[in-house]
Amino acid sequence: MTSSKDAKDKRRAVEDSLSEHYEAFNTIATAYVQVVASMHTMSSIKEMIQGEIGKVCTDLFRASGIAERNEKCEDARDSYASVARVSVADRVRVPRGPEVVIPKTVKIVIGPKPEAVGRYTSSQETKEAVQRAIDPGKMGLKVSRLIKIRNNGIKIEACDVDIGKLRSSRGLCEAGLEVKEEAKLNPRVIIRNVPVELSEEDIMSQLLKRNLDGEEDNIRIIYRFPARAGRAVSSCVVEVSSNMRKKLLSRDRIFLGWSACTVGDHVKVLQCYKCLSFGHIAKNCSGDARCSHCSGKHETIACDKRNESPCCFNCKSANENSISHTAYDVNKCSVLRRRITAKIHTINYD
Repeated sequence: MTSSKDAKDKRRAVEDSLSEHYEAFNTIATAYVQVVASMHTMSSIKEMIQGEIGKVCTDLFRASGIAERNEKCEDARDSYASVARVSVADRVRVPRGPEVVIPKTVKIVIGPKPEAVGRYTSSQETKEAVQRAIDPGKMGLKVSRLIKIRNNGIKIEACDVDIGKLRSSRGLCEAGLEVKEEAKLNPRVIIRNVPVELSEEDIMSQLLKRNLDGEEDNIRIIYRFPARAGRAVSSCVVEVSSNMRKKLLSRDRIFLGWSACTVGDHVKVLQCYKCLSFGHIAKNCSGDARCSHCSGKHETIACDKRNESPCCFNCKSANENSISHTAYDVNKCSVLRRRITAKIHTINYD
């Protein structure tokens, strides 16, 4: 008897639900016909249909208590999005590696003016002249690092600096020294799942019009990875402004052609696959071969110790405490991570 009553109640609930859905879609259909009859644009149709759907769904959600839970989810999503935006502004996510904090510093170069080149014979002399000419406290100069560079100059990395005030310093002018702000590179991002049929012009155009509201910005396609066999999509490295990087990385997806693409930071240092050193490639390498796995005197492809624990040649040479990793492990290799961090210092993420 009880089971029969339960079955009737369930059937009645299903019928009521179907009835509500029928009425909802009937309302939508009526709205659609009204709009078409009055020759509205497609955007008007979309807005009206979405409005009707929203009204019906809101009524149903409120009746079932879903609205309150949905609002909490929206609040949580907004909170997550705000955290993500902060993370994008403050950190760089290295591909297959860690997050690196973006340094909030400015690099300036101080060296002899063309007419005063003969007055300085070394970077040490320039350093001493700068230290005599200016008072960091009065200049508001918070120096985090000072190094000597070529052409008898010095490079200062500062947490806070007034470039204009420094350039107009009487002491530096009398010493025959000039101040230059070190130029930084534009950031690069990697876009994954890009349709191979899109040209570079298509990618740049759709990036702006479909994802950034047509806002003009400097975009440059650096490299397109070849698609793997049987796949119609690949990845693309794009150079953008710091502002565009923040906008792209703050989105879950961007849309190119028929694909929803993901975007990430792209930071790469030049490392030789033959000798494992930095700043050149194997094609131009004159050094001895070194294995990235066991650090032996052979190329990695010829290693017969793959089943043994790895030993990083670069960390071993630098007397690092941890060497039980490959030379390409960005998460564990201290030498590689320092190189990547140094690279990030040369990029404009502001």
